[in-house]
Amino acid sequence: MKRVNKLAALVVFLFLLGITQPLLAQTLKEVFNSSETPLFYLGVDFTLARLIDAPEVASDIRDRQYPAINDLIVNESKKYDLAGAFHKSNIEHDLGLVAKRNAKINTEEIKSTNSADYNRLKEEDITKLVKGFDFEGKKGVGLLFVADGMSKGKKSEGLWVTLI
Repeated sequence: MKRVNKLAALVVFLFLLGITQPLLAQTLKEVFNSSETPLFYLGVDFTLARLIDAPEVASDIRDRQYPAINDLIVNESKKYDLAGAFHKSNIEHDLGLVAKRNAKINTEEIKSTNSADYNRLKEEDITKLVKGFDFEGKKGVGLLFVADGMSKGKKSEGLWVTLI
């Protein structure tokens, strides 16, 4: 499975969201402009994701490919420059929280043949997902990507970017 990273588009989306959401604007301003506001990368949560028209075995997707995607983002920090995108000199990370959640995904719910599943999640779904996290006392602002739909045909992935 080839992953297409649209980090620049996600950053622009975050910026625009901050402009249109006055209550969120202050938080985004702090995250982007303050080197004192720590940012902690939590990984990509795939628990609600659907992989559209994928021939792969669902258990392989959950057990091998999802962890590999999370590892790739951290291990290839020059290619996936989260620190640069958020104007930070360093971003701490702990993929353990999402790894535990992703490992429990029901393999019957991973794959889909419905192209409408690409953008099926709503803000309420993301809010509910985030409320279900145990952040284990971590401090600072958490950065969590929530995978929505992934399309083999389009070679793209829809992600929600959350600052917690």
